[in-house]
Formats: sequence, structure tokens, C-alpha cells
Amino acid sequence: SIELALYHKLHGKYTFDIEAKAPLQGLTITLNGTPQTVVYDGKHAYVEVALEDNSNKELSTFDVTFPAAAEIKSIKFTTKLEQ
Repeated sequence: SIELALYHKLHGKYTFDIEAKAPLQGLTITLNGTPQTVVYDGKHAYVEVALEDNSNKELSTFDVTFPAAAEIKSIKFTTKLEQ
């Protein structure tokens, strides 16, 4: 398992995406201790979360638990910029 403390600035929908070298299945992701619904897309596993404005500059903690060993290619935490 891994724990990542990440910062966001703007409110909106964020995607936390894990890409592996092989297809992913069966992992769990929590955000600040709350289980999230994981979507699987081949070698990607991701969650989409709505986050409020972060004027307090607090970190969001994602905990990822893998059911077996996995070689991670990338981890992305992204949102579309507000206009």
C-alpha cells in the first residue's frame, strides 16, 4: 500500500489516476479515510472526486492498497482549470 498527501488549489472535479505496466484490478483507494469507487480501464485505475476550494491549504490524503504486487508506471492528480 502507499499513502500520498496531495495539494489542490481550485474547487472542482479531480481525477486521481494510477497507471501500471499490467492491467489493474481489486485495489482500494480512500480519500482522507473515506473509501472511493475505483474505475478500471485496462492498465489504469482511477477515482474522480469533487473537492472544495482549498483556501486553508490542507493536503488531501489518498491511501492506495494493492491486492498483489504491481509495477506502477505513473500516478496523476489532475483537474481541468476553471475559466
